[in-house]
Amino acid sequence: MTAQVVNNKEVIVVEKSRLWLLMIALLCIVLCCLSQISIASSEDSGAPQSIDELKVRIDSLMAEYELPGIGVAIVSKDSIEWIGCFGYANLETGEPITENTLFRVESCTKSFLGLGFLKLMEDGKIDINTPVREIVPDIDIRNRWVDTHPVRVIHLLEQTSSFDDISPSWMVNTIDPDMPPKRALELKAEPMKVRWQPGTRYSYSGRGFTLAGYVMEKITGQRYEDYVTENILIPIGMTNSSLRVTEKAKQLLAQGYDKKNVPMPYMEGYDRPASSLLTSTKDIALFLNCILNRGKIGGRQVLREESIDRLGVVTTTDAARAGLTLGYTFGVGASHSETFTWRGHSGGGIGFLSEYYYIKDEGIGYVVLCNAFSPPGYMEITDAVTEYIIHDIEPAHEPPPVTLSAEQLRQYTGYFQFKNPRQQLTQFVNIIIGGVTISLKNDTLYTQWFMEGKKPLIPVSSNTFRRPDQNRATRIFTTNSTGEMVYAPLREYYVRTGHWKLYTYIALFFGAWIFMISTIPYALVWIPIHLVKKFKGNDNRCKYLPMRTMPLITVLTLTAGFMVLIGQSMLGVCQLSWQNVVNYVFTLLFVPFSALSLLFTILSFRKPVKKFARIYALLVSISLVGMSVYLSWYGVIGFRNWAD
Repeated sequence: MTAQVVNNKEVIVVEKSRLWLLMIALLCIVLCCLSQISIASSEDSGAPQSIDELKVRIDSLMAEYELPGIGVAIVSKDSIEWIGCFGYANLETGEPITENTLFRVESCTKSFLGLGFLKLMEDGKIDINTPVREIVPDIDIRNRWVDTHPVRVIHLLEQTSSFDDISPSWMVNTIDPDMPPKRALELKAEPMKVRWQPGTRYSYSGRGFTLAGYVMEKITGQRYEDYVTENILIPIGMTNSSLRVTEKAKQLLAQGYDKKNVPMPYMEGYDRPASSLLTSTKDIALFLNCILNRGKIGGRQVLREESIDRLGVVTTTDAARAGLTLGYTFGVGASHSETFTWRGHSGGGIGFLSEYYYIKDEGIGYVVLCNAFSPPGYMEITDAVTEYIIHDIEPAHEPPPVTLSAEQLRQYTGYFQFKNPRQQLTQFVNIIIGGVTISLKNDTLYTQWFMEGKKPLIPVSSNTFRRPDQNRATRIFTTNSTGEMVYAPLREYYVRTGHWKLYTYIALFFGAWIFMISTIPYALVWIPIHLVKKFKGNDNRCKYLPMRTMPLITVLTLTAGFMVLIGQSMLGVCQLSWQNVVNYVFTLLFVPFSALSLLFTILSFRKPVKKFARIYALLVSISLVGMSVYLSWYGVIGFRNWAD
């Protein structure tokens, strides 16, 4: 499972007020638990200038971070230039990593399924513009635009179906390691719900590729594993690779570990067409060599050149129709990092990490496979590999900026809401802090995200732009089918809306949290005072305690529900555990407790309660009810990690 995920940020706020700090702390807990946050840093020690220097760098990082095993390959269109094997396939037995050691490459599997569809197209066996329901009518796709915008096969392959991504429980299956995609879709019986018009914007979805695997089986009459093996793996020469855990695969498969080198069990996921490939450093290097050589390897033309040229070229999004075609298609993503355009994929799951990327125009790429999930030092190794690859490549020159008038630029200004969350569960955060403000100053457009500085946009054409350190257009302004202005970087999709929404949402959300969290320090004041007065027999005490205690209990319940999730392993998040059950129960209790808080506050109007205390309790209880409605609407309340 790789994750849509979007706009990963680290926010550090310094404020004198303790109430503000407490509110931010709880918000950070929510963000850490329900969105994907990736923080990576590395010290710049200079790009390796040779393979020997690269080997020394990797050896040093392996020792520094105590990584179990890494396989690395440098590949050009002409050959596999180097394969490096570091560390151990099994720490207990001391078995070393070799070029034939198998790793589970998780979401990199999508690339092979995508190539399988390219082969079907070449053989005239499928029209990828066919609506999916015409091929697999037994799968329930809930789509209110079905008559005008059905989900088509190409939407599955370009991640534009608008399906939500898989939930944590899709990653683990202890029932059948050879489960066909149809059975997986039946067991996860919730409808494939369309969230917006298909074919308008990118949104990564593992379940979309699971459905694509079933489409392949209906078209070919074969299991998808067999079709991909016969038409992609074997012709490329990937003789050790397998989409099933065979006896041979078991003998070559590395032991997977967590980030602390604790052995992890091998567990299948429900989305096997998107994540089940077991392959080696050598085998995936052969695959990359075939891609770089435009479908040809060992004198064999596995796929036509024009088929390979389609990888990373999008056709179905609003941005693509407006002219920005770089993106995700047929299981291969494309992104622009500074002055280079990379194509490829990454994968991560229980016990393994993997990635392969290449620069098409330069005919060179790399592979990095690891038998640990999210270990420290992994990013430094991939950075070292990419630095070596590009150290002697002359970047393409930046295109000269196009001069646009202030009037032309002003049409793109405003506040744009984020509208393509990978997982709908995180949208409650995106609505508050996920939008971008685009402003005009001194004839230059600037983007500004929540709590970030302004960043300039350089025009490449009348509606395409780039960052100052990029040498091609990486974002575009266009309009959608309803005439709304859209701002679309390579993976994100923003729709212009009124600035009042930004200020209103932030004020309501953060205001509610401030009132909610304030009940904790307030309790540290009123509870001791109340107890002292009670001990002394002082009659000047609160005459209606439920008005004070119920809001406090409600806030502590929600806080405890989030707190128990902190520190869980990836496996723990996916399974039935006491932490997940506590989170489920406590978030459910938050709703009736909020209602009770409001009820007791209303009843306090009949009690001899001080005016300030009653007004404060009313503001807190309204905040609680509002937050319970908001979190319920976006599925946070009662979310079952192990079942949804």
